[in-house]
Amino acid sequence: MEDWVEGAGFLASIISVRAELLRGDLRPLYLGWLLAAQAGELADENLEPPVPPGLDELSAAQESMAEFLYIDDDLLTVATLASPPLESTALDRNEVHAWMTRLPANEKDEVLTRLVVDGEQVLVSELLQRFLKDRPGVTPAVVSPRRTVGESTAR
Repeated sequence: MEDWVEGAGFLASIISVRAELLRGDLRPLYLGWLLAAQAGELADENLEPPVPPGLDELSAAQESMAEFLYIDDDLLTVATLASPPLESTALDRNEVHAWMTRLPANEKDEVLTRLVVDGEQVLVSELLQRFLKDRPGVTPAVVSPRRTVGESTAR
């Protein structure tokens, strides 16, 4: 079996991809799209999804994921050319606090209740996404022209 992969260590090396996705990092999803394009599962005329920022700055977990999925290095390199730079994703505690104070009290009470009673950790991600959308002074990244699968995979 030439495609057999020893699993020890791989799961541990990619487990933080889940947390990255919950924080809104779309690079792992784009890696999945690259895999589908590489495997010929998409029609050549299909458009690629918007290329997320920072493909040339993958996290260690994302690099392990790309390796685990056998994503072609050349294909990933071509994708990075259309990827805007990754802006700092560090959150400023004071900025988040100021945003939270503007949320209606009943909404905050409901979120806290759901967190405590139901353990709905997805709420943290939802709040973070909402904060990032409402974040003052942050402009969305410039979206590069979308390529077709054929253009993306051509060598």
